[in-house]
Amino acid sequence: MSHVPAVGSSLDGSHSEDSRAVFGLTDGQARELGMRFGQVAVFALRGWQWSLLACVGNRESTCGWRWEPVV
Repeated sequence: MSHVPAVGSSLDGSHSEDSRAVFGLTDGQARELGMRFGQVAVFALRGWQWSLLACVGNRESTCGWRWEPVV
């Protein structure tokens, strides 16, 4: 399982936190990993969509996204 440093941020930029992007997990594995680290939810990227997955239960919210490099 490969992973890289990442930063999660609110849409308005008022909150951010250091994180890890982990590749190659199923949604279930991602939820389990999130629960191990005390997370309420995790993000899943699938092509041009991202989903917010609740770590407990099957709640999911999916939206489009765009890449914005940090300058």
